[in-house]
Amino acid sequence: MALQDILGKSTYQSLPPLVVGKLERLDEEDQNLFMATYKDNRKNWVVAYLCWIFTFHYLYLGGTKSLLTQIIFWITFGGFGIWWVFDFLRLPSVVNRINGELAIGIIRDIRQLS
Repeated sequence: MALQDILGKSTYQSLPPLVVGKLERLDEEDQNLFMATYKDNRKNWVVAYLCWIFTFHYLYLGGTKSLLTQIIFWITFGGFGIWWVFDFLRLPSVVNRINGELAIGIIRDIRQLS
């Protein structure tokens, strides 16, 4: 079965080329393990925008390690609105970067277990 069929077209296209290359060299069991782990942990841009509307997108995207950033965001009212608008524009690229880092981490973990 082709890797694109296992992952789905949109997921396959959103992964960094480095991850796709390494996934192609894994057996089908490890590919399925990757996909299950990735689907359970990846960030969704729709959810990220909903969190943005209610101003807690930093917590959604970065967890507790982004708590300080989130608090500063709230105290400054989203940088007096400028920071909030800027985040609206950059949110898709932030979600893609975080998901790419997640995918690389999962591949690294799978290769260490093999």
